[in-house]
Amino acid sequence: MKYFLHVALLVVALFATAPNHNWTNPLKECANIALGNNPEHNVTKEELETITEFKCSYNGEVLNFEAIQDLINVEILDMRGNYFARFVKHYDVNTTYDENGTIDDNATYVMIKTSNTIPSWIGNLMALKKIRLSGNDLIGAVPSEIGNLYNLEVLDLSANKITSIPSSIGNLSSLKELHLSSNRIVQQLPPELGNLSSLTHLYLQDNRLHGEIPKELGDLLLLKKLRLNQNNLKGSIPIELTDLDLSQPNGLGLHENCNFKLDFPDCNASDENTTNCDTLADSEETLSWINSKSSFYRGYDGMRRTGGNCWTPAMIPIIMYLLSDSNTTDTNTTE
Repeated sequence: MKYFLHVALLVVALFATAPNHNWTNPLKECANIALGNNPEHNVTKEELETITEFKCSYNGEVLNFEAIQDLINVEILDMRGNYFARFVKHYDVNTTYDENGTIDDNATYVMIKTSNTIPSWIGNLMALKKIRLSGNDLIGAVPSEIGNLYNLEVLDLSANKITSIPSSIGNLSSLKELHLSSNRIVQQLPPELGNLSSLTHLYLQDNRLHGEIPKELGDLLLLKKLRLNQNNLKGSIPIELTDLDLSQPNGLGLHENCNFKLDFPDCNASDENTTNCDTLADSEETLSWINSKSSFYRGYDGMRRTGGNCWTPAMIPIIMYLLSDSNTTDTNTTE
């Protein structure tokens, strides 16, 4: 019995110290930099479990995304500007099958490289505080398991081909920055975003968002930047949002949402007849209301940009207010 126990322990020890064959260059080199090893050292599973900060950006090579799940204690994952891919078997059109419908063992195939999705196992890396995966050609939906990362403070998935975000994202109570700009997100904004009580920066511009802005975003009391421009949003700004302080340059982005209207006191933004709104825009009451909401509107940069702006004349007093005093928005800044 002692002999078998000894053998079992030996096998476990050998497995822990054996080179991890999923970690080839450039991933291996990046891991060794994190560990302070020689770049050619064959990293082991045991070593990978000690890494808390992993940076491997702009390599210009196809990376094996599956290898990352070995970093079970990583807190900072920075892998911007790579190309994550998976390989699938593509069989010849003349492939034969046996009587059970199974592909013949001798069938010829080629491995086709395809873009990768964000894997569900990302939710197992519970120590994560920062994820930076922008510009990686990632496709599909963000998995619901992302909501398991309760320590996450920064999530940057911008400049990919992501199509949707889950409601579970509202579980990330520690999240301060959410970067999802320049994707292909086609959905309504999840009201659960209003649960992100620590959020200061929300970037969702240049997507295909539709529907109305959820009033729950007004619960984001620490929010300093809200970028929703270049989408297909409709309706008007919920009154709950206008108490937020978005007075930083480019703090509020709503331009290029051509079915969207600004709402004024006693002005029904859904009314097709905007005559009353235009008249009210010149009244002292409206100007007073705009002034009371200056922390919200002062960061708005929509009318400083050219092209794609489709606001009604009712917005003129706000624009005049924004262009006055020291409101000098940098038009080249998007995030």
